Amino acid sequence: ADSTDCATYIWGREDSGNGYIEMFEDRDEQYAFFPNLDTLNYHYFVEVTYNCEGIVSCPTRNYYLHDPFLSIENEESDNVIHVYPNPTSGQVEIISPDFENWILFDSRGNILLTGQLNNSALRLDLQDAGIYIFKAWDGSSYAIKRIVVVK
Repeated sequence: ADSTDCATYIWGREDSGNGYIEMFEDRDEQYAFFPNLDTLNYHYFVEVTYNCEGIVSCPTRNYYLHDPFLSIENEESDNVIHVYPNPTSGQVEIISPDFENWILFDSRGNILLTGQLNNSALRLDLQDAGIYIFKAWDGSSYAIKRIVVVK
């Protein structure tokens, strides 16, 4: 039998400021949809417990530390992250004076690179053509910018 047949799922979130745990008892499926994720203030997780053939496991908590995004266009990010040239043939300069950390995703959401913005400027050399997502953040806010590489 597939282990998912004997698994129970309970979703929850942990307040990143005070560690308070909130469980969503009504979300008991393997996959759950949350229409309003607040990934700046909460870490989301699922607790999985297996009860297979009378053998019960301890709950395992799996955190989801990604920030799914449905849209990357907003006025705020245009003011705080500058990418040029964009589109680019590979090398791009990123200026983001308001943020400390950054992450680069490919178009499928895979993490390619991460780092810190030490002097608010960053130069990346992107080898493959495609669309990349650049996210910069600090403790209280973030901005996202799309980077297009044409070869």
